[in-house]
Amino acid sequence: MQAIGDENNPDLSPLQRRKLKAAVGFGALVTQHSEAPIVDAPQTIANFLMDKIGWQSQEHCAVVALHCTNRIISWRILSIGSLTETFIPTSELLYFLVQCKASRAILAHNHPSGSTSPSQGDLDTTTSALEALGLLNIQLLDHLVLSRGHYSSIRAHAPQLFESTQAAPVPQSKIA
Repeated sequence: MQAIGDENNPDLSPLQRRKLKAAVGFGALVTQHSEAPIVDAPQTIANFLMDKIGWQSQEHCAVVALHCTNRIISWRILSIGSLTETFIPTSELLYFLVQCKASRAILAHNHPSGSTSPSQGDLDTTTSALEALGLLNIQLLDHLVLSRGHYSSIRAHAPQLFESTQAAPVPQSKIA
């Protein structure tokens, strides 16, 4: 005896089988997306990335791609630097976020020294990232500095960066 929900049930027409298969696939997609963590505070991302980059002996820069509901879509290490510096390859950052269809992002990098105080270079990098992402209407929510179980939020440290450099939405072009 076949279960009604079994797509191989001979009592179902080919059209009903296709519809059932599509519904099951859609249900799996919705379930997978709804299980992704929601980012509701910098601590959420700090906890998520700490064991991945927070304890490294070289600086690592990572980005977390977010849906407009602040659910994590994906994350990636963008670069691995030296003991005292790394850089964010803007083209890699933009490419990754566009591939993910992200509308928001959070940057993070570690300081192997143990200090979570943002450097002037960290602030400059944040400003550059804000400007680049603004061109694509991707909102940078924060840039975190992680180190040995602790973190610092550049948004909390320098909120003026996020207020003054958030680009206005780019109007959509219309073809007549």
